[in-house]
Amino acid sequence: MLNTKEKSKMRTDTETKINFIYSFLTGTRRQNLGLVEANAMLENTRLLSDSKNTPGQLLRNLLIDGQLPHAYQSGGNGSFWTIPNSSKSTPKIAIINSISK
Repeated sequence: MLNTKEKSKMRTDTETKINFIYSFLTGTRRQNLGLVEANAMLENTRLLSDSKNTPGQLLRNLLIDGQLPHAYQSGGNGSFWTIPNSSKSTPKIAIINSISK
């Protein structure tokens, strides 16, 4: 079980990753980003330490948990993730995710 300090650090790390993605989208004027590209960027900047056995799983978990605003799988479960540029509204933890539950 995580203590309060560990939970706070985890939340800050997640917010840093989210803000990096949205800053990239805004700075490059891109409309969206896929999971593979976002994961590679986070790994290259050392914001994410990915596993060689399950590449992309850490970011995928954030997406599944609804941590990235408006991220969705257009074909439903099992399809590719899309992270749209929604930086006009400040990214926040635990925002809507369009996966049907």
